[in-house]
Amino acid sequence: MTPQQGELRTIQALQPFKSYQKSLCHWFAKKVAALSIEQCMYTYSVEELVQLMDKELITIRQTNQSQVRHLKKYIFNNAKEKKIYLPPIVANTDAHLVQKPQYFRVIDGSKRVLALCQLAKDMKNNKHRTGEDFKNYIALSLLLKDAQIAVQMFSGLTSEECNQLFVDFNTKGKKVALSKRISYDSRNLLNVITNKLMTTNKDLQTAGVETEKRAVIKPTNKNLLSLSQLKQIVGIFIGIEINSHFEQRKTPYYLSEEEYIQLINEWLNCLFQLHDPETIGNYEHTILAGFPMLRAIAYYVNRRTNNKSLNARKKIVKERMARLLNIDWSIHHPKWQTFAGDFRGHKNYYHLSKDKKTLLKLVEWMEGG
Repeated sequence: MTPQQGELRTIQALQPFKSYQKSLCHWFAKKVAALSIEQCMYTYSVEELVQLMDKELITIRQTNQSQVRHLKKYIFNNAKEKKIYLPPIVANTDAHLVQKPQYFRVIDGSKRVLALCQLAKDMKNNKHRTGEDFKNYIALSLLLKDAQIAVQMFSGLTSEECNQLFVDFNTKGKKVALSKRISYDSRNLLNVITNKLMTTNKDLQTAGVETEKRAVIKPTNKNLLSLSQLKQIVGIFIGIEINSHFEQRKTPYYLSEEEYIQLINEWLNCLFQLHDPETIGNYEHTILAGFPMLRAIAYYVNRRTNNKSLNARKKIVKERMARLLNIDWSIHHPKWQTFAGDFRGHKNYYHLSKDKKTLLKLVEWMEGG
């Protein structure tokens, strides 16, 4: 073997070791990079955010202005009672976190930053300083003056890591169950009324409200309503329609929370006179177990009554529901097939269509009955 051949064999023998050494160095470099990432919590006043935005020292993601306006409306409408919650903004900076950074890139919270900055400028320009908005204007002006916004600040993240964090924040968060949102959210009139009805009306409890599903699948599920469906019924009584294919509408609240509860309880009492609460949720017994019919009845009793007093509306509910007492609500009544729908399931029961056209036809039929 020549010296050159021996040297070649030595180099070849070292190749696996060098490959391992390279991998080890790469692993070590990643660990060092991870250790070099800092994070800290800071607070910024709204005025600080405005100044940094004006100087283009805050970089935000591309945002949808309509969503920013929606957030601004939420903040503005809740300023008077100070019932506002904004999660901390998450950001990254190139500076070391020895003091509060004066420039950063927003990872999550761009709409929050924009909404706060735009509202602060609206206040300075005297926007919303008229009519019913005046009290909220004053409350928000005072609130923005003292407000401190939390920012979870990272230092040393790459652009790719920032983007991945943004995706994780917006896709991996755990959503609060509908039952808990209705039970705990005291700021929302729909939720408050729905929760009180569900927990206080004994006949409704007997009929059954499904709290863990978005919809009641008939005829297997014998509960009368799902929680979201009960919320829709409440919405009809107070003038808001939610979770439907129909155009969302909202009217002023003419009654108080307690008055709306009395009114809906009056309707429920009349409803359970049409069919016993023990079996009203059983689709094998009655068409009333289907939500399209319940929603139509709710529309029927509330049509053109929103601006009336509690006593007037209760009287109308009783009168209109009394007209329905002599109707045969059996699932097999041939009348239901004159409305749009289809036969489903192994027992071939007729299910009414959920569309608005069918709803209005049902209401017109009730009014003419």
